[in-house]
Amino acid sequence: MPVLRIALTVNGVPVIRTVEPRTSLADFLRYDLELTGTHVGCEHGVCGACTVR
Repeated sequence: MPVLRIALTVNGVPVIRTVEPRTSLADFLRYDLELTGTHVGCEHGVCGACTVR
């Protein structure tokens, strides 16, 4: 399966990881970075609960 290298800043900390292309940002934050306060509301992308800025 192909993977992507991503680089982002989370809570002021630079993060570089390799992820599968189908990984959502919410799943990455919850499961890869163990930031369990991240929640997905409607799972359709319309309610705004999973918006990340």
